[in-house]
Amino acid sequence: MLAVLVGLTVHTLTVAEETTGLVPRSPAVLQLLEEKLPTNPWDREKLQAQLDGYLLTDGITFNLEELPKNLQRVGQRALKVWIDALGDSPVVSEPGPKVGKIDIVFGSSPEMGKGHQAELRSTRTFRWGSGPSYTYTGTLMIRPEIGGRKLTEDELVQVLAHELGHALGLDDRDSGLMGPMREGRPVCKPDAAEIKTLLALRAALQERRRLISSSLRVR
Repeated sequence: MLAVLVGLTVHTLTVAEETTGLVPRSPAVLQLLEEKLPTNPWDREKLQAQLDGYLLTDGITFNLEELPKNLQRVGQRALKVWIDALGDSPVVSEPGPKVGKIDIVFGSSPEMGKGHQAELRSTRTFRWGSGPSYTYTGTLMIRPEIGGRKLTEDELVQVLAHELGHALGLDDRDSGLMGPMREGRPVCKPDAAEIKTLLALRAALQERRRLISSSLRVR
């Protein structure tokens, strides 16, 4: 028997000025860490599929192939931000057969809230019952202008790297890369607190995955 679970997530990047500086984590990821470990093999395999999906064990990248060369360069810069920051980064610079892809669209939609510079809509599909697996797909919609002018290259890097941070497990905060965009003052890489938070989050997910994998192997 094969079971499938689909989860849709929407993240945004706002233009604002705020103050606190905490580094929140994705509620969906926190829920995986807070739940008791299941006792039956069916639910354990389901949990492993979910853990793999949030660890992005198959990798994640932007779909840059159809974009102009200058935007491909921006996309590669944003990918490198997280490749350099994380020792075990699932972010890859080239697509592969199973690698999750985020499509990039310039424009806006009626669903985008006022004041949102960008919006990432992503879907994780989890499968279990004949072995745990997952797929990740995403669409990033970007408003290409701010304050009546086009976004600069550094501002675009912030938009892309910010939304990639969401895919990796971070939530919005009030400062840093995961904070709101400040016109003319782009933040192009994560700060120490953002890196520390994400590394700790991934370590916790990996430890839980290790426990689940061990229990499935000894069935």
